[in-house]
Amino acid sequence: APGGGPGNAAEQAKANFNKCSPPTIVFAKGIDGRTEASFVPENRTDYTQGSALNGNIVTRAVCDTLVNKCDANVVAINDCAAAQQATAGLTGQAFADAFNAAVTKDL
Repeated sequence: APGGGPGNAAEQAKANFNKCSPPTIVFAKGIDGRTEASFVPENRTDYTQGSALNGNIVTRAVCDTLVNKCDANVVAINDCAAAQQATAGLTGQAFADAFNAAVTKDL
């Protein structure tokens, strides 16, 4: 179940990732020994998903982690879901940039 995050109303409107850092992703060459560019969570301690050529695999994993491990609040969980939608039709760095901007918009 999602965590409640901070108690006051002003703080409840902000994304609170609680036990984890914000779930931003990276798109780069050379991750996990790959020769081609791939996606990976920026913080691989909190988000343990390995690299993937398909960014949706990584974004789905980090958003699932918010619920299953991080005890994030509803704002953070909803922002992550919206961030996944924001990447529709995008590829490469544009995909990563769109996800990262949307997932951190309520910090």
